[in-house]
Amino acid sequence: QNYHAYIHHYSIRSYNGPRNSIHPKTWMLEGSNDKIHWVTLDKQKDCDYLNGKNLSHAFPIMSENNQAYQIIRLCQTDFNCANSDFLCFKSIEFYGDWDYSCDFYVGNQNEANLISNNKTCKIYIYCLNNILIFI
Repeated sequence: QNYHAYIHHYSIRSYNGPRNSIHPKTWMLEGSNDKIHWVTLDKQKDCDYLNGKNLSHAFPIMSENNQAYQIIRLCQTDFNCANSDFLCFKSIEFYGDWDYSCDFYVGNQNEANLISNNKTCKIYIYCLNNILIFI
């Protein structure tokens, strides 16, 4: 499908586990339109905002590249809060704008929401080697 989104910020909610368990703390959010060339949209290093039970935090996109992307991925780049390599959180939401109207729905057990102009769209999530890929 040929849908592209301008991501302005994203929000992650930690899972229902205690402090210093497998909450994410260091990752990189990237965007691509061809699955070959990736642009870093945001980096977090030793982030403590999600280190606890059901914590939520919104992260602005720090990239100055104002481009729409078809594919977004989140790569864990170091150990989590428990010093292991599990990538675990309860939810992630992306906020931004579509480059044209969002009038489709994708149904899948692995879904995330992209909220744009008061419309909610579903996007696929794939996980491979502690990298989440959103299409």
